[in-house]
Amino acid sequence: MKLTETINSPATTARQVIIDAANWRYATKKFDPAKPLEKDDIDALLNTLRMSPTAFGLQPFHFFVIKNQPLRQELFKYANNQRQVLDSSLFIVFAAKTRFEDDELKAFVNLNAELRNYDTGHKNSKLAKLHAFTAKLSGDELFHWSAKQSYLAMGELISAAALMQSNHTLQWAN
Repeated sequence: MKLTETINSPATTARQVIIDAANWRYATKKFDPAKPLEKDDIDALLNTLRMSPTAFGLQPFHFFVIKNQPLRQELFKYANNQRQVLDSSLFIVFAAKTRFEDDELKAFVNLNAELRNYDTGHKNSKLAKLHAFTAKLSGDELFHWSAKQSYLAMGELISAAALMQSNHTLQWAN
């Protein structure tokens, strides 16, 4: 039974859908340019990244969708010359943070306070915890912590792609 048939079956449990998607998942070595991802699928995958869980909910990374072929060609060498960089219909680069500015942390806490109705004391406590955490890390330590957080988002992305039966390849380049 195909994953789409499994998902649409009334007898299917969420557990079975997850297991079937994990069994379906594989790392694509060659993409068919005649079968690009649809815009709705790309939007769903990018929204998955935006909503991915991270420590503190801080998402200490940026991700960039690279559409420009000359730029992909330049990045190709940093991905061990793997054709997927050039041939995939969706190419995402992650950039892990090496520092946080005070106004960035304040904006994050203020947004969360607004969304979750924090009182002033709770808001100040959250900001103090974030300051204490980020202040104790060197630039290199913050980068490594941020990179690990980006792996969480990548895992979410891969799981979402598998649920959608969308081909994907994960490539890490330093």
